[in-house]
Amino acid sequence: MSIVRSELWQALLPPGVIVYETRDFTPGAPLFDIERAAVANAVPKRVAEFAAGRLCARAALAELGHPNVPLPRAPDRRPLWPEGIAGSITHTDTYCAAAVARDLAGIGIDAETLGRVEDALLRRICTEDEQRRLAALSATERASAATLIFSAKEAFYKCHVSAGGGWLDFHDVALDYTADSFRVSPQRPFTKSWTGDAPPIGRYGVNGDTLLCAVAFPAR
Repeated sequence: MSIVRSELWQALLPPGVIVYETRDFTPGAPLFDIERAAVANAVPKRVAEFAAGRLCARAALAELGHPNVPLPRAPDRRPLWPEGIAGSITHTDTYCAAAVARDLAGIGIDAETLGRVEDALLRRICTEDEQRRLAALSATERASAATLIFSAKEAFYKCHVSAGGGWLDFHDVALDYTADSFRVSPQRPFTKSWTGDAPPIGRYGVNGDTLLCAVAFPAR
């Protein structure tokens, strides 16, 4: 399987984060028994995506000098990382990446195909204010902005959970963004998993037809 270090993700994340990516979902990629059991009932496409994520993660961990170990799946479906490691995995139908680091409280990365978020999903993903802002855009602009809102919230949720936080709904945070960065604002009280008064700023970029969103929480 062709796995490479990602320079674009590196530009979106703090120094010390290692990211590997692939567009090669070759069936039959090796998995540990505990990992294979997690996708025993999945269709072959899902198994290939799962394996690609684990192989990207192991390549990144190896660069940190970490041994080749299983990355089992928690009941909430997130990867269980080795002690002292923060990490995140993301994939689309054609792309996969994994990020790992030491000395961070959490990492969240998310990749989405631009324009994939349809209008029918906006009520579930967006707060009322976000829906109003999207309604003022053209159809093309709205599709891109909705993808960003979805992906940035996904990256934040992954980071929040990676840092020890609990499950959040899409309406629990609202998104503000600039040309290359974003920040979420809590919309209800919940136990925060970051230092400081507000969540750290996340960053995003575009790779072909794929939107990449990333956020990291510094160590406490």
